[in-house]
Amino acid sequence: MTNPRKPVPVAEYDLVEEFPQIVEGPTLDNLILFHDGVVKKINGKQTLLASYWDAGYVTVDVSDPADPQYIGDSSFDGPDPLTGMEPQEGNAHQAEFSADDKFILAADEDFSPYRPGSFSITTGPNAGAFPSASVGGGAAAADLPDRTLNGPVVYGGYGCNASTPVPQRADVAPPVGSGEEAILVLQRGPAFDTDEDYDGDGDTANDPDDACFPGDKAANAAAAGWHAVLLVNRHQASGSQADDEAQCGSGGFPPGLVMVTLCTTHEAFHRMFNDPPEFGVPYDDDVEGPAIGTVGEKVEGTSVFDGWGYAHLYRNNAGKLEHVDAYAIPEALDERYASGFGDLSIHEFATDPEDRLVYSSYHSGGLRVLRFGANGLRETGRYIDEGGNNFWGVAIHVPGEPPDRTVRPRLRPLRLRLHRAGRGRLRPLRESLPTAGCTSQPGPAQAGPGPFTVGTERARFCRRQPKA
Repeated sequence: MTNPRKPVPVAEYDLVEEFPQIVEGPTLDNLILFHDGVVKKINGKQTLLASYWDAGYVTVDVSDPADPQYIGDSSFDGPDPLTGMEPQEGNAHQAEFSADDKFILAADEDFSPYRPGSFSITTGPNAGAFPSASVGGGAAAADLPDRTLNGPVVYGGYGCNASTPVPQRADVAPPVGSGEEAILVLQRGPAFDTDEDYDGDGDTANDPDDACFPGDKAANAAAAGWHAVLLVNRHQASGSQADDEAQCGSGGFPPGLVMVTLCTTHEAFHRMFNDPPEFGVPYDDDVEGPAIGTVGEKVEGTSVFDGWGYAHLYRNNAGKLEHVDAYAIPEALDERYASGFGDLSIHEFATDPEDRLVYSSYHSGGLRVLRFGANGLRETGRYIDEGGNNFWGVAIHVPGEPPDRTVRPRLRPLRLRLHRAGRGRLRPLRESLPTAGCTSQPGPAQAGPGPFTVGTERARFCRRQPKA
């Protein structure tokens, strides 16, 4: 972009097509997309560091943007470095080069601390196991008293605000037994559905303005009295059953909404209503599937705790990046903090411009400061507001001469200033977050043992208080 006022497109490419070697074994969800990127001049080359979700972190020489050249990439093959689970979650969300360009600090975002265990239709002629996936932002089956989602299903359509309203549970749901839930089935999308053109532009071929988030669907189900939501995938652009998978999107859940939400395939959708599976496009769900309000079979879904998203440290080498270490806050790997304490996933990194230090926005886990090198990652400082926080980003601003640093999490209600030890402490400059209503036990107080220190206030993870 020689002239920022007049940007000129040079090239557009899919890194998987350009460099197929970046895709190896399967991850949990096998979702491959470009999420974030940073470009830095290293050894005379304009080097792109791309966060490519389940394909990992990829370094590319883009000195000639029209002719990108592969340098290296990470791998999610093998057991998870912190939990030992296989397959790994993946979720390459954001990364930064170290100041000396020898390392890469990477953040795997994961808003769902559980992965699906098993999912099955338990009654009727199509009883059997089917694929399933967690839905980011939704509660897991483990949050239920018996830790299992089970009960009869009812079809509710798409569940968007502009869709046909979901049925009221009191009007259509069959009786549920002890330990069962009334489960509303909602289809992902809409996309390729000929009569679901919510914005009236005539485009129904996967128009994002017609679709809605899983959280929107869950909120409408909750308002209608349903206990849980089972999302099912929609028809794919190919119209082929081969592309059907348990993938239902994530996010959009309103604050305070705790709704158990699970995802399964489009085939399972038809099977649980004893309807012949169809996958072609375009289609009309009013004709192709069960009518809204139809009662189906019973289903059962379980989940397994696998922790929240965390950090990786890689060497910035050519070929497969050497994995040096991984780091998560202790609460992110503790199932007692899986629900009710906010999102305990890492979100972003900002590397120190001179030192081997990195600053991380960790959502409800606050601001974390880590020292890194050949021996791995070590936390040296932290900040969690007394009233709780939800830090999405962090940026570095150097107002004066080194060694002063100012670290500002990108969250309107709070700004932080970070000083080196002996020159102050990590402290809030302005606070407007509520401090009342914290009923949980405080987290362990811990001053940073290294060159950064935090205030003496005990940081607390506070349970979300129910709305009045």
